[in-house]
Amino acid sequence: MTKLSVAYHEAGHAVIAFHHRLPIRSVSIVPDGQSGGRVMSGHRRQTIEDLFSGAGTQHRLRIEGLVRSQFAGVLAQRKHEKRSVRSWHGKKDHEVAALLLNEIATSPRELSAYWTLLEIQTEQFLNRPDIWHQVERLATALVEKRTMTGGDVRALLREAFREWLDNQRGRGK
Repeated sequence: MTKLSVAYHEAGHAVIAFHHRLPIRSVSIVPDGQSGGRVMSGHRRQTIEDLFSGAGTQHRLRIEGLVRSQFAGVLAQRKHEKRSVRSWHGKKDHEVAALLLNEIATSPRELSAYWTLLEIQTEQFLNRPDIWHQVERLATALVEKRTMTGGDVRALLREAFREWLDNQRGRGK
């Protein structure tokens, strides 16, 4: 995988995490022997008991956001350059997504439907021009900087959205 493909993969994860208000500590495209890049978050896994407490709905929404973030890597990489994706790309992401969805799906049928729904929603979200502009800007910055702090990522994504919005206003849209 090229540096740029890795950057789009990681940018996809980070942009979706940002929009779901998931914590981002850093984003890196520096290989570590296990992966070509990573988004470091600060989320904690909640227990099954949390599902049945008052935080159940919030927990489900958080899991949905985490799963969408897992899906977004390979989807963004594919949108950037379809030929760059190999069958094993995103394997770990999908394993994590399955573990997360197993916490809230009550049957294999529900798990399959949930998986499909969240994957479709993630793809549609990435296809929004404002969101894709953020992915492109972050991927470009990652190629240049290789590692960015969560604060730098959030600032860049806000700036990218303002740029996109100004561009749309300039076009009279």
